[in-house]
Amino acid sequence: MFDKLNKIKTPHGNHFNHLRNMFGYFLAGALLTVFIGLGADVVGSVLSAALGAALAAAVALLGGIFVTMIFRTAFRLVQTGRILQYAGFWLSSWLGLEAAIAATGSLILSNSFVASLAFFGISFGAATLFGQVPWRGRSWMPIRRP
Repeated sequence: MFDKLNKIKTPHGNHFNHLRNMFGYFLAGALLTVFIGLGADVVGSVLSAALGAALAAAVALLGGIFVTMIFRTAFRLVQTGRILQYAGFWLSSWLGLEAAIAATGSLILSNSFVASLAFFGISFGAATLFGQVPWRGRSWMPIRRP
């Protein structure tokens, strides 16, 4: 099974390393959003809030990948374009924070728009700044298959 997965070509080299690294950026984004209070606040234990942030990071990352895959398949896209990709990850960030609230009960969203935007922005901004998300060769608009 893993032999087939290892043959998947990605622009990032090893796809498992990219996924692991992106989870780290999303975890950092969730932790900063929650503990700095960027639209989300801790109302329970710190450990429970940290576990909630980890859950939010996992849901946001996997959900964003899923939304990107759906866009690519449904609209026959070669590239989803940054605009659709970012929108999908932003929506998934909001869903991740909501999942963390439901699972742990130690977080509240005082402003879900700000919290999900901060979570997404910190995660993708840092990943782009440190070269994990490529900047060159990507378009803002979707590109359809010929």
